Amino acid sequence: MKVECTDSRFEVRPVHPSEFEIIYDLVDSAFGEKRDRRSYDWIYRDNPCGIARCLILIEKSSGESRLGERRVALAHRAGHE
Repeated sequence: MKVECTDSRFEVRPVHPSEFEIIYDLVDSAFGEKRDRRSYDWIYRDNPCGIARCLILIEKSSGESRLGERRVALAHRAGHE
């Protein structure tokens, strides 16, 4: 899946399932609550719809992951087909 970002400061890319811990940490940070990893594993890996497809926004200058923009947060939630 190739995703173009209109802002050259950022890169949007798919997250491989081996990187889901990054998503778990970002969601914890965004909502100010640390969830049990078993809950995340069910949501992202073991749910009846299959493995989630997630996108992550990377700030190129710092290499930091972002989940702040609503469109990105929605993209990661709506990643199932």
